Amino acid sequence: MIKQIKFVSIPVADQNRALNFYTEKLGFT
Repeated sequence: MIKQIKFVSIPVADQNRALNFYTEKLGFT
């Protein structure tokens, strides 16, 4: 999952928010 986050080049500061987005929108666990 971390590779997915880095793939879209999301800043580390927004990584937590991005993770929440992935889990809710994309259904990642």
